[in-house]
Amino acid sequence: MCLGDWSSHRDYYNCSKFDAAKVKELDDKKKELSRFRFYSGFYASHQANVKIVKNEIAEILKGIIHVNGKLAEYNMKPIDIKPIEAFC
Repeated sequence: MCLGDWSSHRDYYNCSKFDAAKVKELDDKKKELSRFRFYSGFYASHQANVKIVKNEIAEILKGIIHVNGKLAEYNMKPIDIKPIEAFC
């Protein structure tokens, strides 16, 4: 009830004092936690997008390698994959 640290209580059953400073501190911590959750959500979303983009790049490069195989069958010059990899 007093919002004090549980380990510092001597009389566990008679804690009934109200401390406004503790409530303000708790409100500040809730705001800080809310802010953390907000930005950590952005971070998690960004990480998920990075993973998706990496998979898409791998699929594109795999497709180019496949096309290069087909070009080789017809004795045609293959697509230079190095600039594409560097760009990605």
